[in-house]
Amino acid sequence: TTESMNSRGMILTHGAQWQTHHLMPGLPVQIDLALDTDLLGADQPARKADALFHLTREALKCRRIYDLWQAKRTTAPKAIAQILSSSAVVTVVRKELGRQGYRATDGEVGEFVRAAICGGLSVGRNLDDHPGTTRG
Repeated sequence: TTESMNSRGMILTHGAQWQTHHLMPGLPVQIDLALDTDLLGADQPARKADALFHLTREALKCRRIYDLWQAKRTTAPKAIAQILSSSAVVTVVRKELGRQGYRATDGEVGEFVRAAICGGLSVGRNLDDHPGTTRG
């Protein structure tokens, strides 16, 4: 892809700590942590070896570090929050609320979803606590 061709990587280490960063050119430059392994840390040795595999010649030739970065980027909390607050998800939630007898607009449901994402709603909290919505 164009993105993978324009992206660059950077490896930082002081021997015990290994980090790889993914850089995307542009203004501002976007820098994402792709890998962070502390050889003296508490992780199991097999887990450390698995992480460092991404830095081997074979893995670098196959662009495994790019795949690791893609996986981290697409599953990061910010990315998941964007998906969960998308109009498609809001519509599904609004319809489900309607089936349960709770009427709300997409805007109101969007606020509920954003509040839930940010920890504003706990499981089991009564939706009557949110002004501006109507029952039945």
